[in-house]
Amino acid sequence: MPPWFNEGLANYMAAMPYQSGRLLFTNPGSAISTSIRDYKKYTVASGVIPNGVFQMVHPEQLFATDHQTWNATMGNQVASSRNYTSATVLLYYFMHEDGNGDGEHFIQWMHAWRTAVFSRKSSQYENLIEKHLLRGRDHTELEKDIQDAMRRKGLRLAFAN
Repeated sequence: MPPWFNEGLANYMAAMPYQSGRLLFTNPGSAISTSIRDYKKYTVASGVIPNGVFQMVHPEQLFATDHQTWNATMGNQVASSRNYTSATVLLYYFMHEDGNGDGEHFIQWMHAWRTAVFSRKSSQYENLIEKHLLRGRDHTELEKDIQDAMRRKGLRLAFAN
């Protein structure tokens, strides 16, 4: 799976409240937003969340980032933090806010990705994003949809390089 998926899922799970040995998924949007807003206690917050606005990496850039490029940002704390947090927002959006909010298109993308991997048709990966995740939207429209969804969850974000 691409790094935005792997790392987004890991951070998504880490953001969920944990009580009596169980993860609580009762309000994942609030948990993600709270996790990101609480980020301000870290030293990189001024570069990632200046003035309370999360500076998210453009989804198009996340989609295009391979593991080697992702790992190359590890030496830059702000860039690395922005990547991980952006991946979390992107994953949350596709799981809970996109389309009817039931994750249907995201699930279809995961199944199609798996099929492409096992059939060794890596040339299809970008088409899968277009078909299942963008569905006729351009990247600017996707960004607006993500901003609107996250604003409803109490998180302000802007897109930055």
